[in-house]
Amino acid sequence: MRPMRLLRAVLFALPLALGTTAGLHAQSPAPLPVTGRDLLDVVTHSVGDLSDDGRWLAILASARRDALGTDFRRDGDPSYISPSVTRLLSVNTATGEAQPVFPEGRVLRSPAWAPDGRRLGILSKRGEQLVPIIWERETGRVRTLPVPAGWYVAENSELRWTGDGTRVVLSLRRDRWKARVTAEFARLTQGPVVVQDGRDPFLAWERLRREGNVRAIYALDATTGAARELIPDGMTSAFRVSDDDSLVTWEDDVTQKTDYDVIFGTERRLMARGSAGDATLTLLPSLKGTTVAWTDDLRQFAYSRDGRVWVQRVGSATTARQVAGGDTARGGADALADTSAAMRDQRANERFSVVRWSPRGDALLLSNREGFWLAPLDGSPRALVVASSDSSTTPRYAPAAWSQDGRYLYFTVNSRTAWERGIARFDCERRTLQELVRDARLYAGLRLAKRGEVLVYSSGEGNRPLDLYAADAAMGNARRLTNGNRQLAGKALASTRLISYPDADGITRHGVVYLPSDYQAGKRYPTVFNIYEEFFDDTFDAVANFLTSNGYVVVKPSVGFETGYPGEAWLKGVTAAAN
Repeated sequence: MRPMRLLRAVLFALPLALGTTAGLHAQSPAPLPVTGRDLLDVVTHSVGDLSDDGRWLAILASARRDALGTDFRRDGDPSYISPSVTRLLSVNTATGEAQPVFPEGRVLRSPAWAPDGRRLGILSKRGEQLVPIIWERETGRVRTLPVPAGWYVAENSELRWTGDGTRVVLSLRRDRWKARVTAEFARLTQGPVVVQDGRDPFLAWERLRREGNVRAIYALDATTGAARELIPDGMTSAFRVSDDDSLVTWEDDVTQKTDYDVIFGTERRLMARGSAGDATLTLLPSLKGTTVAWTDDLRQFAYSRDGRVWVQRVGSATTARQVAGGDTARGGADALADTSAAMRDQRANERFSVVRWSPRGDALLLSNREGFWLAPLDGSPRALVVASSDSSTTPRYAPAAWSQDGRYLYFTVNSRTAWERGIARFDCERRTLQELVRDARLYAGLRLAKRGEVLVYSSGEGNRPLDLYAADAAMGNARRLTNGNRQLAGKALASTRLISYPDADGITRHGVVYLPSDYQAGKRYPTVFNIYEEFFDDTFDAVANFLTSNGYVVVKPSVGFETGYPGEAWLKGVTAAAN
């Protein structure tokens, strides 16, 4: 069982002697301490959306102080909208020129470019509700779309465009839902006594949490606001709409009772129907232990379960076709009876999971314990894209994007033993892997334009807030798009060190040490251990920098958990790191 994620800190006074300062990230002299005001002003830039042609980037910029005023007593209330303010910018990825969408910060959700890149759809808080807004990039004109009477935009709604750019798709709830859920949250939190009875189908808090899935999906005309129901009001945990909104698929939550074995465990089934009112189809009656991937047009889906992968067309009378996994042809039935180590390894290597479809719908990206595989659907042999292993020393690859023509697969790459990080791409035609960049910087959030040759990503030095960058499809001509934390220049930000050590069980663990900017080897420092599970990257940490600026050392040790023994795991992991 994974423990709840809480900030846990242990204070030691240790003669921390990490040797000389050689090997630390180079830092500029920092005569000024880091203050709480500095850290409240730290701005985080995140990608709202990238236009299909890659020319326009919607950026959300928010400072830590923007969360002041959030009522954290409302945590767990699905009817609550946090008042955190953000600033929305439209940025030209070629020039870096930024245009504010609104003159002031607002509570915003889910900015999305229309396919033509000329309009931006946004959900903006007005009063106690979200409203859909269309912003025209060239004129700055703003229009608010109406929603049907008796309904309002769901607190957890996204906004998406249809492929022709004429409609936006979002989640709606009935007015009476909000009144009912708000009253139930008040009952559970204002007491005086709340009973959680295991004899009930759902525990009271679980029942309230599930209310967040109650919604209907509508398409609104982007000009007139005319509404059309796509998915009726129900327990919809996820949904997809085809580009022409002629087909919708969704996961229907049919959980019958609280799952005491899996935290937030659910039972779902996969559904589909034509948006013109066709009959509803049950594609998969159960999604337990199942991973699903869809083609862009939603006409085909692949799913993996128990190490096997199938492909099926929506509405087709033919049954699903198995394309990977469970191959016992080499040895036939005898292979199943063979319990030798070699055969066990072979069977383990023949267990696959689906990762994603090629944008052209002609291949799948699969994974197994050997690595990632390109699996053409024309019967051609699978090709190993990136090899991996259970070794703790091999780099970790994670798929990030697939070019629209199907040729290039992009991966983020992270060493497991050193601060070496980067981006690579696999040429599906030549079957070659190319490193586009690898260095000590952090890389995250890679986005590839649907049309065009533009990449956007977050990057930065260790223990620094990340900024957004744009580049061409081969990571050439990289250009910085944001620089929002000038107040940190000349401040006493921490230096960082990656450490490794054996824990009490002899397993090698890693940890991250944040050192005062004026750290002196051999000097005795009060040391704070910030503990949870695993730490490796030297990401920016506001609390750590405040502490190091005031003479502390901060250590983030890694802890290996065993189900049922979280306290023992922390004891073994933290004391080993301290030693």
